[in-house]
Amino acid sequence: GVNGTAEAAEAVARAWRDRHPDGRTETLMSQRLYRLGELTTPGPPVPGRARVAGPDDRELVARWRADFGAVAGLPERP
Repeated sequence: GVNGTAEAAEAVARAWRDRHPDGRTETLMSQRLYRLGELTTPGPPVPGRARVAGPDDRELVARWRADFGAVAGLPERP
């Protein structure tokens, strides 16, 4: 995949297609950067703590990825 401005991503796609005439490219997701004008401190902290994900978290993370993809309108992945 390619991340960058639309113009830069299209230039990379064009160069790739020049080298791979039978290949194809497509835009899967457009992204945008936002600037936070003012930070509002959240309310009381929730219970729990941050931790590094491990092998036992694989199914949970896969479900989060699938749910995000569905909301964001991304194509399904195996």
